[in-house]
Amino acid sequence: MGMDEEEKIELYIKGYKQGLKDAWSDIESTVSKYEGWELKSRVESRIGTLYQDVESKREDLKEDPSPLTIEEVEGEKEREEGEEEGEREEKSALKDFPWKPGDAYLFIEEKPHDSLENTVDIVDKGVLALFVLRRSPKKDLGRFDASFEDCKFIMLSRQEGKSETFDGVEVKRNSPEDLPGLSDIIGRFLKSKEKPVVFLSGLSFLMDYNPEGKVLQLLHWVKDKVTNNEACLVTSLPANAVEEKFLEKVKGEFDRVY
Repeated sequence: MGMDEEEKIELYIKGYKQGLKDAWSDIESTVSKYEGWELKSRVESRIGTLYQDVESKREDLKEDPSPLTIEEVEGEKEREEGEEEGEREEKSALKDFPWKPGDAYLFIEEKPHDSLENTVDIVDKGVLALFVLRRSPKKDLGRFDASFEDCKFIMLSRQEGKSETFDGVEVKRNSPEDLPGLSDIIGRFLKSKEKPVVFLSGLSFLMDYNPEGKVLQLLHWVKDKVTNNEACLVTSLPANAVEEKFLEKVKGEFDRVY
């Protein structure tokens, strides 16, 4: 059954509104990391008047709906389905992850996704893991049907916050400014477990509070400890969150990059 003109416009407006919302939210998140509260206030104000842009676009489409056709909508759906299929094939291939004791693996990805999926896959096989996360484990690991009761969790955060648990395990907080404290936690975990996995995310977040050299020094230290203890290191890093020069230095610490 075909769509009438109003339905096409509403479908277009829905995507347009979400796109604006996501864009301005991302800008708000970025500027909130830095000083400049006047700028942040202006961004929040623009988010508050976002509906005006949406209504303006709606009126434009009513006057000239020619840019919108059902073929375009269907074509977009086919492209999305093709991308999803490609992602499924890639994830399936990653299931053959080597997990060689002593090695380190880097995933270049926007958010910890494939890296977490593969780490959880190995945890399901009985390997113990230490998860160093930027967000609460409930947000990053809650979607997995796996047992984490023997794992350890560190959340990088400057906020004290209320104590929380995940799968019955206490989630400890570590300030991104406290690199010695983080290295101590990782070192003690590696010594106490046999051939475990260290999942380390949030490198770009650590760089917000520490010099580049200090973060690289931490990474190099962790890699050495992992090798000496026949453990595995898995790290997730978004390529666009760091400068290319730094990214190349990070890659040099890993045995394989995905």
